[in-house]
Amino acid sequence: MAVLVPAGTAAFGLGNRNALTELQTLLSDRSPSARSTRGLFIGFAANALAGGIILAVSLHALSQILALEPGHFARTMTLYALIALLVTAAFKLHAPHHQFGAANRVTLFRALLTCLLAGFVGYGPLLPQYLWLMTAVAAFVLLLDGLDGWVARKLNTVSPLGGLFDQELDALFILILGILVFDTGKVGIWVVASGLFRYILLAAGLIWSKLRRAPPPSFRARAVCVLQILVLIAALAPVTSAAVATAAAAFGLAALFASFAQDVAWLLRQDSAVSGPAG
Repeated sequence: MAVLVPAGTAAFGLGNRNALTELQTLLSDRSPSARSTRGLFIGFAANALAGGIILAVSLHALSQILALEPGHFARTMTLYALIALLVTAAFKLHAPHHQFGAANRVTLFRALLTCLLAGFVGYGPLLPQYLWLMTAVAAFVLLLDGLDGWVARKLNTVSPLGGLFDQELDALFILILGILVFDTGKVGIWVVASGLFRYILLAAGLIWSKLRRAPPPSFRARAVCVLQILVLIAALAPVTSAAVATAAAAFGLAALFASFAQDVAWLLRQDSAVSGPAG
């Protein structure tokens, strides 16, 4: 679980003007290597489609039980479609593995639950029954986090795609939790900043090459990420008062800011070290 990762937008297929042409070439190529690559692409697309079907059916049932507004379905499915599209577009990063794999399915399931939570954005003030549901779902997502990495190592299916998928989903999860906590009315708009650090850094990396690399994984970064998620889930819980939620969110935000500052400082020092003294 990492907080600071490379500018992964391009890796997920964004901005690739030749993506459609490459896909057409892949589907028409009859060479053995192309068949293997094509099989991997089809596996990714099939799993993404299956996840969408499961999410749509589950949402329909949940909407009947909780009388959710129609916008919930639209928001949830739109976000999932974007995630599925980006992950499928980046399928080549899963090479040399030839299947989508169990670890990626765990991450995809986390994505389904994260999208379900995102559907509640804008409901504020959130009703108590929704808050309990969201708190339970968020806690379950946190419990699942780390399982995908363990499965990948156990089955020897670790890949750049799996790591990037996991890390970007963590960032999105924190952003959604921050917005939901704000929607409860317990904490001010500043709580959303906890989910914006990663995207601000991503934007900065697009214009400043020094910030495009990633520091080595550290226990400190993983611990702060878990801490941030925990305090946001605690703030979301109906039993948490506004005062306690504000204090917890402020503590988590301060820890996250300090962690990002250390990582950015590391990147700048590395850049200076590579450049070396002038003359």
